Amino acid sequence: MKNFFSALLILISGTSFSQTVYFGAGYNLATGGFDDLNDVIDRYNETRTWLGTPMENLNITKGTVFSFGMAPGGFIYEFGIQYNRAKTFAKGVDNTQTEQQRDLYLRLWGLYMDFGFPVVDEGVSVAPGFGWDLTTVKYLTRVAPPDQIKDVDKTKSDSELGMHVRFFVKIALGGFDDGGAGLMIEPYYSLGLMGADLTDLNKELNSNTWQNDPEDLKEKYSYFGVRLMFLLKAG
Repeated sequence: MKNFFSALLILISGTSFSQTVYFGAGYNLATGGFDDLNDVIDRYNETRTWLGTPMENLNITKGTVFSFGMAPGGFIYEFGIQYNRAKTFAKGVDNTQTEQQRDLYLRLWGLYMDFGFPVVDEGVSVAPGFGWDLTTVKYLTRVAPPDQIKDVDKTKSDSELGMHVRFFVKIALGGFDDGGAGLMIEPYYSLGLMGADLTDLNKELNSNTWQNDPEDLKEKYSYFGVRLMFLLKAG
């Protein structure tokens, strides 16, 4: 491991990212970090014993990401926007003998800035680094009989602002070395610093029990993820 990091420092100036301007678009997948949100979901299930299909926990979000990057002088500066989402639902015949469905949506919009330190290893460009993002978090929900639910407007929570620090390794593959297009895979860990308030959502889902929960119910969303990006070299 020590030799690996020594190699990063030695090779930092020789990389296919060097003196490059590029655009990227791709897919983002993230998992973990939703403990408090899932506690709210679990409470919803526990207080509705009539549910035939309980609401599943939200553990995975997925979506799209777009980026613009520069690599002057052996460093990478990348700026981007990403959109992640997730959905879960519950269904059952309630105490009035009416079949009901509850949908819950999670929406995450974020702006990010990354700093990477590129190296080359047998034609594959590797750039470990760190960055941070600001993300707006919104919850949407609706309830109705299953055959009517598509016609019902979603109740929206206020947008909450979250902040993360990310640690990543960008791995550029394909023909990006030669100046055209290529692929990049980017595993990362995102550490939540500022959480999103779950109180309004808890009130909506658990109107009879939310008072028993902490007043400051916030989710920081620390999670692991991976991006698969298509890159286009612009200069």
